[in-house]
Amino acid sequence: MKCELLLKLQETESLEETSAKFIRLQPDNAVAKMYRSLVAIMRGNVEESANLLVQAIAGSSGVLHPLFMTVAVNLVEMLMQRRQFMSALMHAEMLLSISGDGEEANQMAHEIYNSLITQDTVSILQREMPPSPPDADDEPFAERYREALALLGRYQVNQCKTKIDGIQREFGTTAPPLIAKLHCQLLVADSDGATETCLRLAKSSGLSEGQQAYYEALAFELSPSKSGVAIQLEVCSYELEDETSLEAKLVSSTRLMPLKTDSIRGMFQALTKEEVPPKACYLVAMPVLGDEFTEFRPRQSGQWIALLGRQTDKPPRLFTLEPSRGYQFDWSRELRDELGLSNAPREVIHSLPISPVAFFNSTIQVDKRPPNEISEAFGANSRKMDRDHFLDFPVPLLNGGTARSVIGKPEYKTDLLALLLYWQASGMTKLTSEDFAELHKFLEIEQPKYNAQSDIFDLVGGASYFWTDLETIEGDELLQLSQSALSRGVPTVFGELSNRIQSMQWPEESAIPADYTALCLRTRASTNLDEAELLMLQMIEKGKVLGVPIGNAVLERADMLKSLGRTEEANAFLQKSIRESPDDPVLQQFMQMMMMRMQQAQAGRSGIDGENVLGRGAPAAGGSGLWTPGQSSAPEPARQPASSSGGSGSGLWIPD
Repeated sequence: MKCELLLKLQETESLEETSAKFIRLQPDNAVAKMYRSLVAIMRGNVEESANLLVQAIAGSSGVLHPLFMTVAVNLVEMLMQRRQFMSALMHAEMLLSISGDGEEANQMAHEIYNSLITQDTVSILQREMPPSPPDADDEPFAERYREALALLGRYQVNQCKTKIDGIQREFGTTAPPLIAKLHCQLLVADSDGATETCLRLAKSSGLSEGQQAYYEALAFELSPSKSGVAIQLEVCSYELEDETSLEAKLVSSTRLMPLKTDSIRGMFQALTKEEVPPKACYLVAMPVLGDEFTEFRPRQSGQWIALLGRQTDKPPRLFTLEPSRGYQFDWSRELRDELGLSNAPREVIHSLPISPVAFFNSTIQVDKRPPNEISEAFGANSRKMDRDHFLDFPVPLLNGGTARSVIGKPEYKTDLLALLLYWQASGMTKLTSEDFAELHKFLEIEQPKYNAQSDIFDLVGGASYFWTDLETIEGDELLQLSQSALSRGVPTVFGELSNRIQSMQWPEESAIPADYTALCLRTRASTNLDEAELLMLQMIEKGKVLGVPIGNAVLERADMLKSLGRTEEANAFLQKSIRESPDDPVLQQFMQMMMMRMQQAQAGRSGIDGENVLGRGAPAAGGSGLWTPGQSSAPEPARQPASSSGGSGSGLWIPD
């Protein structure tokens, strides 16, 4: 009771002391473990929090204490901030399975789960559950293995790991116990341990080549550094002799774009430990795609440089963020030559590991959007540039070699499969399934294809979207796979799935749903805004016939029309849609927000930005503190930007 009162009063230090006394007096008490789990979240220790929460669930008899929802929701949010998405997904699934029959708790669990699986900027490998531990009835350790699985089913994770470690010591490392161990490690947020287990599974002879590649790619996702795939970004410092001369070169360089100093000030100070703000900052923007598109000034950026003026005890210096290898390293060298820094004293003051996927996916900036007649050629050239970047990028995993340099070498076959899966599943690539099929062929590796009649998701998890053999799939299963790919945002397969739906003969009762799903896929796959707008209109009309919610599609088409400069048409279409579908929940929410905006304007306060109003629903809850159920809705992690720094552990939720 004292812990509960201190929690409501937000007396954090007293809560920590009282909960420590509670668990010291009653070390097996489930409620004591939940409070200690909550305190661990406040300190930012997700591994300890996850471990204690799982122990509390295992030690609970009957109905869980109401505190469970508070701890579980905040733990999932913290795991997402730390980018431990697979562990967050497993805890969200656990929350879903044991949230009880209460309407609020059940709805909250579904919201949290859906917010996780629909984050299309997160790898699909971390938005699908890992394969279940398989049967091992023919193995000599079968009985002990079944006991371990029973312990895992009751969330007795530590006991399960102990039993599995005993099996491995006696019988060696085989796939089934390793997969069970992976589940244990993910439940307690042990990313390093889970990465090591995935790498061992990638070498397990008891798995198919596709399964080995899946686990290796999952290891890349869980920890790029530990799995040997990370590229080092280096923060470098150059001492300058002539500050004035360099300033003139910085201003005149066509490779640089000025940045507001405040935009990188926090990051600059964190990386360099310099308290004085930079004098000037620039984004390195290198011209790309050749002469064909010169009028649009296509360029790729990612690195920055910052000039620090002369100080009392220090000379003027130029700080840069540059990769240690690859094409952007070559660009950095060219820029150094242009700025006359080739012979300047250079010091690496900080090193940051980063996923190579960030270098395979180019974000191209242009001064104006290419017209429709050349947009296809522009996109094709952009994708070719990304393919070349992938093929010629030195990766530590390949002993510093490139994908192109290890073609035909059997010892790198699984590594190449895993790298391609890692890239395709990243959610950031512009490449299509056809592009990836060509890359597999060029690298002389066969892309895995699994018969759709088997339980593919329980073999290779999220890789199923890319490795399902669509020639063996039935109609209903094809629609389910397509709808799942749409909801999770797996763009590389949209074209392939749409073509397969259109090539199948559908019975009369399934024809309209199939046509609607194909339209959804084609709309999402389209790179031409005019074409996408027309497809979206057809999709809305089909949705009305089917009776499915169309609010999001209506708002999205209105956005498209505005982007095409057809604002009056967008407003007329929006008004017509609201009149015809007054009960649509998204359109109702849109109207409520517009009314709120008008009221704020009338009251002389700043209103909601119009672009945000058209940007799907209400803004996410904000603030800090501790979220507890019963007074307001749960936080919506999907609408919060993920923190790459991991946070300090103090970003918890409280009602209102």
